[in-house]
Amino acid sequence: MLHILNNALSGNANLTERAVNLAVQNYVDQALLPYHQSLNKRLPKYASHIRTGMDLLRGYVIPEIRTKNHRKTKSEYQSAFFTVQRDMSPNLKLALDVLSYSGVVSQLGTVKIANGTGPRYLVNLALMAAEKAFDTQKTSEAIARLSLTDYREFSSTDPQIQTYLSSLLAPNEACPDCSAPILSNAKFCSECGYKVVATSIVSTLLEESVNALSLSERLQDRVRPKFPTVGSIVQAKRDELMTIPYIKGVRSRIIKNAADEFISG
Repeated sequence: MLHILNNALSGNANLTERAVNLAVQNYVDQALLPYHQSLNKRLPKYASHIRTGMDLLRGYVIPEIRTKNHRKTKSEYQSAFFTVQRDMSPNLKLALDVLSYSGVVSQLGTVKIANGTGPRYLVNLALMAAEKAFDTQKTSEAIARLSLTDYREFSSTDPQIQTYLSSLLAPNEACPDCSAPILSNAKFCSECGYKVVATSIVSTLLEESVNALSLSERLQDRVRPKFPTVGSIVQAKRDELMTIPYIKGVRSRIIKNAADEFISG
């Protein structure tokens, strides 16, 4: 989106930098943040991680990058990147995965940092601009000065991060083997050692009912008896969908597209 705006800015003298900034703010307020918040309904199991991840990003990570960007350096680079040590807690990893799923951040490879390596994340540039995290209000100038090698490093044991994650430490389910409480996203039961099978975001979406798809009630009713879940539709071939009465080429494509869009976000 920002690339489109910048191209328009460079080729349209009537499009001012203020207009670009307003468009960016509107995108963040009306599309990016509402979509992330809407995941509470699609992924209720991860509601706490959805909220905590955004709070952590806007309350600590972006302000730290902002401070870095406003620090005078010879290179005059700007950053929209951060990294965390690879041995981060499961809760932090899940919170970042949710942010990545909604497009608020993007993971861009792995980089060397103190005490090892870590995934590098790019904060959505529109959000960076809206949060005034660059040292200039000219969006095009800030983007031109971005450097992949300039990022804010965070320790996996950073006390500020741990403060944000503390709300995720309450037990949220019982061990299927001994019924003891299991901490959110724990790998093993603390009482009996039962290995907890981690469920990814995509796995959760695949288990959703076909009712969650953007399809008419009539189509849902026709598909549900044979393909009750999103995952069953994703795995099905269009020929298999077309064995359902009244489902032919066009409708089978609509159904497959709805499932793919639901998974991709």
